[in-house]
Amino acid sequence: MNYLLKQKKAIAFAIIILFLASLALSAAYITIESNHSCIGFHCSVCAHMEAAQMVFQQLAAALLLLVFFSFIITISQAMLFEIKEHLCRSTLISQNIRMNN
Repeated sequence: MNYLLKQKKAIAFAIIILFLASLALSAAYITIESNHSCIGFHCSVCAHMEAAQMVFQQLAAALLLLVFFSFIITISQAMLFEIKEHLCRSTLISQNIRMNN
């Protein structure tokens, strides 16, 4: 069990490193080739730059959705905690206190 957990963590770490490396390399490619000599309509450098820009746009949209859903989950958990506090008030019966005289 412990070996599988370590293996999953290592794979996740490798995926994160590869993802960040691809973003850094595509950003470097865009900055280096921004002043290239374009040959016209079928320029492969322009096509690669458009693909890299699309990756950044999709990443921004995914990041925005991630922040939005994490905000919604956090707010809903806080609201459920407050509702539970108000609905489940402590009574003598819930505390198992006998009221015999």
